[in-house]
Amino acid sequence: MKRKGRGCCSTLLWITIAICIFGAFGSSVKNEKHSTGVESTTESTESDTDSKVTVPKEEYKPIQRGSTGDSVIAVQKKLAALGFLKSAVDGSFGPGTEQAVKDFQNANQLEATGIIDKATYDAIASAEVKGHSASATVPSAEEILAQVEEYSGKPFCDIHNDVPYFADEEMTTVAFEEYGDLDSLGRCTTAYACVGPETLPDQPRGEISEIKPTGWKNVRYAGIDQDWLYNRCHLIGFQLTGEDANEKNLITGTRYMNVEGMEPYEQSVADYVYETGYHVMYRVTPVFEGDNLVASGVLMEARSVEDPVIQYCVFCYNVQPGVTIDYRTGSSTGPEYVEKEKVLEIVPTEPEDTQVSRSLGQDYVVNTNTDKFHYPGCASVSQMKDKNRMDFTGTREELIAMGYEPCKNCNP
Repeated sequence: MKRKGRGCCSTLLWITIAICIFGAFGSSVKNEKHSTGVESTTESTESDTDSKVTVPKEEYKPIQRGSTGDSVIAVQKKLAALGFLKSAVDGSFGPGTEQAVKDFQNANQLEATGIIDKATYDAIASAEVKGHSASATVPSAEEILAQVEEYSGKPFCDIHNDVPYFADEEMTTVAFEEYGDLDSLGRCTTAYACVGPETLPDQPRGEISEIKPTGWKNVRYAGIDQDWLYNRCHLIGFQLTGEDANEKNLITGTRYMNVEGMEPYEQSVADYVYETGYHVMYRVTPVFEGDNLVASGVLMEARSVEDPVIQYCVFCYNVQPGVTIDYRTGSSTGPEYVEKEKVLEIVPTEPEDTQVSRSLGQDYVVNTNTDKFHYPGCASVSQMKDKNRMDFTGTREELIAMGYEPCKNCNP
């Protein structure tokens, strides 16, 4: 029993010595590791058994000029939504994005390096985007009507010196569409959008006949193109956003206002976006007097974002020559419509000398600003600025050889 006891003490003694030796060694290794001054790139976590596991830290890589990809697109979209980025969202970090980053950094008390370090990235990510307010800068109906000239045969007139009411902070390259709620009388309010390649329609126009906007009392009259007095007028044209049967975007408008007043302006924006891939701030406000159910007209505003090519602020008259409209109800009086007889149309053959003259030359109107050429009767010609107009007589091929392109509306 005595021998056994001495053996047990010897064993315990050796175990104690071993623990001291290995404990001291581990302590020296730990102290040596931290005495190097190298920042640890690992992080310890405790498991259920109290053993330590190391997990690598994720290092942030700055985004700067020359960077490309999804991370750049995400930052560009946010900076555009915040109103700092004025150039295109294209996934390439160039000088425009760099300037936007500097502007953001200055506005948020960060060092303006133009480089998105971790602090800048976190600030951009947490920045609150203010919602678009369709009517924030739109004047009242009374203010608009006070600037409207008496109708004298022209389908539109300039408002606010042809300068739209958009504030600089509203300008953005992030496409969006907003359609104001119907008012207490069921009337449309302002429709507002940033029109760009993203909003253009990608399918044929659909049916809208189920929508009955306020004042919809349609009647046929003699002398009206397609006979009917009223159209369901899109506030934002289908060719811009592809909206079909949206009751917040359709008003009772005369055929004259729709075709002669609004369409040339709508088409100029559509052509511009198709040709450039740029964006246009676009807003249309129906202008109602008092409790009238039919609008007196519409205020149309447009301003291109990436360049100064598109800019207008016009009032289109909701009138129809020869017809009297009761704007309170939509009722009207006008020349009696007579049912047309169907007659076989005989198209005469052009005289030989006319065919020869056409091969020698044709009258065209060239827009030197958009580099498009049109037939003289094209709707786009009527709202072309004189300084951009060039009259040309010659062949289509000659114009194309000179670098001009045919209008997509009149297809010359």
